[in-house]
Amino acid sequence: MLNAYKGISLLETVFLRFGCTEFSELRRLSAEKKMQIAEEIEEKTDEKDIMLQDYNELLHIILGEPPEEDVQTARKRLLEGLRA
Repeated sequence: MLNAYKGISLLETVFLRFGCTEFSELRRLSAEKKMQIAEEIEEKTDEKDIMLQDYNELLHIILGEPPEEDVQTARKRLLEGLRA
């Protein structure tokens, strides 16, 4: 679960959680793993721990999307993109 790695960014947490050795591997994750990331982000109990920068990093690295200006929009776009 994503909560297991307290004190590091969401990007680093996903990187470690899915056994990647390079950040570029995140863009090539299977649809199943992307769905799993989305589910774990949704289940995260304390959303205040996830900052705008965290969502924007995942938007860029995993989905190749530009950053958003607010947390709610970035979170929504990330979850939608991971499920697409």
